[in-house]
Amino acid sequence: MADASLPPFPFLSHQKFAWTCEAFVWAFDQCEDQEDWRSARIVKSPTGPCLRIIREVRPDHEAPDPLPELEDHDSDPEALVRPPSAPFLTVEYDIHLSPTYQVPTLYFSIRDAFGQPIMSVDTIYRLLVSGYHAPELRATGIMGGLGMVNHPMTDRPVFFIHPCQTADALSAIGGEREVLLVEYLFMWMGVIGACVGLNVPLQMAQALGMTTWKEDIDSKDEVG
Repeated sequence: MADASLPPFPFLSHQKFAWTCEAFVWAFDQCEDQEDWRSARIVKSPTGPCLRIIREVRPDHEAPDPLPELEDHDSDPEALVRPPSAPFLTVEYDIHLSPTYQVPTLYFSIRDAFGQPIMSVDTIYRLLVSGYHAPELRATGIMGGLGMVNHPMTDRPVFFIHPCQTADALSAIGGEREVLLVEYLFMWMGVIGACVGLNVPLQMAQALGMTTWKEDIDSKDEVG
């Protein structure tokens, strides 16, 4: 797939958003080390394409203890059996194009090991939101604020990040340079998705030569 620029950045038409999602899924499929991401695929909806990313997280308080020292490992392989792992939680991120703001909008939900939704805002902050992003997200800052809304496809309540400040945030990072199709969602995740745990697997960024702007975002975070 050939890259193409996206004038006028950071706004997207439905067609350009579809191309951007296709470019991102293609990049994901080339990546051998996908870290805690289980899948990234395009889902069709009445309002247009949706990029759906599923990842697994483990509650901090359920992280397994380090293995104890075992003796005579070679002569007794069964002694190497690990203790049971804590159950994973599943996070489903759906990225839609906002028809009003013309930028991607992030909807997400998290379910426990039994498939039950977790609706506690405090739990969402504890599991997904980093200490750096939490104060600004609570204050409805540059990321637009964390809220709840009915999902555009299922009509069920989910969390979302309001896109009202997304264009300004992307413009601050992209500046005047040309932004390519395959770059757009990587950049958007570095600014918006990362505040709720949606971090691009490092191998994907490295494979596409994007570590420069990713490091630039990190450096802005450290200074800001």
